[in-house]
Amino acid sequence: MRFKISKKERRRRKLAKRQLNAFYAYIKKIAPVLKKIASATLILIDKTRKVAESVAILRAAVDEQYTENAEHCVVCGDVIPEGRQVCYICEKRGGGGLK
Repeated sequence: MRFKISKKERRRRKLAKRQLNAFYAYIKKIAPVLKKIASATLILIDKTRKVAESVAILRAAVDEQYTENAEHCVVCGDVIPEGRQVCYICEKRGGGGLK
C-alpha cells in the first residue's frame, strides 16, 4: 500500500533534488582547484617540518654552547644566574628543601 504524497511535499523533494544536483555540479567544477590546494598544503606542511627540524638543531647547538659553562639549578638542572644554587621557580616552589 502506497501513501499519497502531497503536492507541497513533492515540490519540496524536487527542490531538494535540484539543490543537491547543483551542489554536486559545483563540487565537480571546483575539484581541480581543491586538488591544487591540497597538494600545496602538503608541500607547506613538509617545508614547515623541515624548518622546524632546522630550528631545533640550531637551538640545540646554541643551548649546548650556552649551557656548557653555565651554573645549573641543583633541583631541576635549569641554567641559573651565577652565584645561585637554586633557580627562581624552584625557590618559589619550596626549593626542594634548599633556601
